[in-house]
Amino acid sequence: MKRDLPFTRPGDPKNSKTLARLLTAVLALVVSTTLILPAAADDLDDERERVSRELAQTERSLGQSDQNLNSAAAALQQAEADLAAARAELERTR
Repeated sequence: MKRDLPFTRPGDPKNSKTLARLLTAVLALVVSTTLILPAAADDLDDERERVSRELAQTERSLGQSDQNLNSAAAALQQAEADLAAARAELERTR
């Protein structure tokens, strides 16, 4: 069964209203997209800056932790050397 679309004249008000609605919807979509995308890009830039600051702070904290670990390791070695010397002195005096 073959169906043809109904014939409409180019100046028909029904066609004009449909075209106007379609153009309004497209315009609204374009305007909303234009307004939303820059805001999303700004949010991403802000997030990138925040992550960069946190990463820099973490690297500084890690550097400080490394220094603390090295100091503790040196103190442990000194304490072990002192203990060995104390044990040797104790053995000598027995």
